[in-house]
Amino acid sequence: MQDNKDEPYDKAPILIEGYKTDLTDKTYEITNHEFIEAVFGDDLQHYLPIMVSFEGNPNSVPSKSWLGTEWNPDFHRSALSVHKNNYFSLAGFSPNDKGTFRRQKKHFAALHSIMLDDIGIKVELGRLTLLPSWMIETSPGNYQAGYILDEPLADAKIADAIMNAVITANLCDPGAGGPAARLARLPV
Repeated sequence: MQDNKDEPYDKAPILIEGYKTDLTDKTYEITNHEFIEAVFGDDLQHYLPIMVSFEGNPNSVPSKSWLGTEWNPDFHRSALSVHKNNYFSLAGFSPNDKGTFRRQKKHFAALHSIMLDDIGIKVELGRLTLLPSWMIETSPGNYQAGYILDEPLADAKIADAIMNAVITANLCDPGAGGPAARLARLPV
């Protein structure tokens, strides 16, 4: 990743050494904004993913650091710095009665993607039998692999069942439960 002080939301490569990102064996750079638009598409007009961004070690930050705020087109410019840990919810959420968006099951609107975690360290790359929509290196040799659903899944019970099956198959952290709570890394 390039460190461009003029653009704190600089583009980041999505790659894994020795792994083709598509049939042409090219690696693409993408901003967080472009990434969110690719995952959620036109549904950003109806409900929103939740963004979480903070500095420091994810294992030792206060719990309030994980609360997040709804996506908006300007959010990535002001808050999602290359110097922070940046995450997004795999699901979109509807606003509550006060018009506020929260990453809560009761406001779940639709699951847009499924993410597998610890690919390369805990999960062998060979276990991926379906080409992922994206792969992001989260630590040296460790990746998150994401799959964008053709159609968003609005049934929370089915979304939970799918996530539980992924956890049971040891393809992601068991501490990361249902779709309403699940976060994945952004590319920048």
